[in-house]
Amino acid sequence: MEQPDLNSMTDDQVAEWFAGNDMSGLVGTGRPVEGQFVQSAEPGAPVGRMVSLKMPAAMVDALDAAAGRDREGRSGIIRTAVAEWLARHPDTTEAA
Repeated sequence: MEQPDLNSMTDDQVAEWFAGNDMSGLVGTGRPVEGQFVQSAEPGAPVGRMVSLKMPAAMVDALDAAAGRDREGRSGIIRTAVAEWLARHPDTTEAA
């Protein structure tokens, strides 16, 4: 199996590749991480987590069209929509 060039792919392309391919060959090429990693956000600031989700193609097309007009892009629109939904449904925010 040809290994993907993950460095040249967008986050969405990487997520799609992992969702639709056998990654056992890729996992076998792994090596230990070197160096020390620390949180770079301000103390107490929320740390972002990567999330992958599936949407109908037409919805993604509409989202991309809107994202082209939005300063924060696709992710910003999704974050805003989720935050607004959670604000309207306070009984679901125990884990937030």
